Amino acid sequence: YLTLDLFHQVKTADRMVGLFQPWQRGSTLGLRAIYTYSDKKDNNVTLALQSASFDGKYGANFLHLNMGKLLHPSKQIQTRLSFDVFSGSRSLPMQYRQPVSRPSLDELWQDPTFTAVYNIDSWLGRNAHLLPSSGNALMGYALNDIGSPDQPGNNAFSISVWNTWTPFMNTTDKLHWLSLELFGGIGKSWNNGFFNNFPNLFGNNISESLLASFGGGIKYDIGDMRSLKKWTAQSSLLQNLSISLRVPVYLKDLHNHNDLGPRFIVGISKSL
Repeated sequence: YLTLDLFHQVKTADRMVGLFQPWQRGSTLGLRAIYTYSDKKDNNVTLALQSASFDGKYGANFLHLNMGKLLHPSKQIQTRLSFDVFSGSRSLPMQYRQPVSRPSLDELWQDPTFTAVYNIDSWLGRNAHLLPSSGNALMGYALNDIGSPDQPGNNAFSISVWNTWTPFMNTTDKLHWLSLELFGGIGKSWNNGFFNNFPNLFGNNISESLLASFGGGIKYDIGDMRSLKKWTAQSSLLQNLSISLRVPVYLKDLHNHNDLGPRFIVGISKSL
């Protein structure tokens, strides 16, 4: 299906805190089209196109393509393969630029599940390692104070493999929604031209080299519990709510930090 949105976003004062602080001050007016496709073979495609201007004189245009495939090796095991590519104007404002470790600031702003929890207290993001789930395996690079080389760019791509095991799916309601995960991925974000400035992904220059991560985790789909149905129907926060604890044990090319080591991430998102 296709959705079309005519939008106007304005930031007139520097009142955003925490994760949203880099949001660029100014006015964006434009049109956004999002096409979503899925079929019975568990293939899915989402294509987002934005045509907009920032402060009436700078381009704020981008194309964002995500393709995924869900495999079922067994009844209790699922493997999700995903490919994500993003390219935007060189003058793209910071809120639309794409890192590979998390959604853009604009995508986060429009995610009521994450922002409803994050806005309780900035401590949650600063000290409790609360992060949005971007659906890719490079989320560990979004942690504070680890020397992450991941920076938002007007270009980005990533490839992820996500394995989910649901060992208790035939048991009681409370354990049924518990999943164990193994994930791995590669990706990179960069600025300027997409092809002319495409990183030398396998070179020795750390600023251009490919980022990579793998790890494991545990996830609980609270919003799918049958015992909570009478509350989830009344709450946009609880609907499809997923809480996770994920541990990326390898993050390539960290600055002044060991690449290997457990790092804990608490995730709040819609069920993937």
